[in-house]
Amino acid sequence: MTSSPPTPPITPAAPRNAKATGVLLLGAVVLVQLLLLAGLWERLRAHSERAAVQGQMATVQPGDPLPDFAVQLAGGETISRAALLERAPVLIFVASAGCAACEERRGQLLRALQDKHLDSVTVLVLGDGTSAWLREFVRGTQWLPALDTGAHAGRKFANGLVPFFALVNRTGTIQAASLAGLDHSFLHAVADSVLDDASQHDTTSTPHTTQEGG
Repeated sequence: MTSSPPTPPITPAAPRNAKATGVLLLGAVVLVQLLLLAGLWERLRAHSERAAVQGQMATVQPGDPLPDFAVQLAGGETISRAALLERAPVLIFVASAGCAACEERRGQLLRALQDKHLDSVTVLVLGDGTSAWLREFVRGTQWLPALDTGAHAGRKFANGLVPFFALVNRTGTIQAASLAGLDHSFLHAVADSVLDDASQHDTTSTPHTTQEGG
């Protein structure tokens, strides 16, 4: 009687889903990496947009010197930086035709200057538009209208964004600047500038007297 050959040991079959599990894990890793890259890209894009917006914001800030420029007033007179400082304090109003916010700020500024008795402040309007529009824009005011076609001068203040306001003292320093509007702090700075200028004028104009001894 012959013996049967030994039966080879049975090797357990690998789980049928092991390969699928590996694929899923690999896919999950790739997905996580893609999400991380997408998040990084979004942060870079947001940072780039913020930088672009900041680059478009006011180019002059409080403490900066008044940019060098020369503009022609509606009457034909050319006024330079040096000539403008002789009229300080000066409130520079950068505006443009077709700007609804500029029209709104015009009325707001006019009322504020009248209500606070700040009519002595010189207002220079750098207007990007037509001569007819600029004349109408300053009608009923003592403001100095300067036609700034193409916003060549205005871009030195706020890269062409309007409306923009800058307050300049006699030393040629920007005391306040605003792209958001005429808030309380800006108007307060205008009032302080007028008072400071008036006190300095009184000091320099008051003659010094001495009494002779008897």
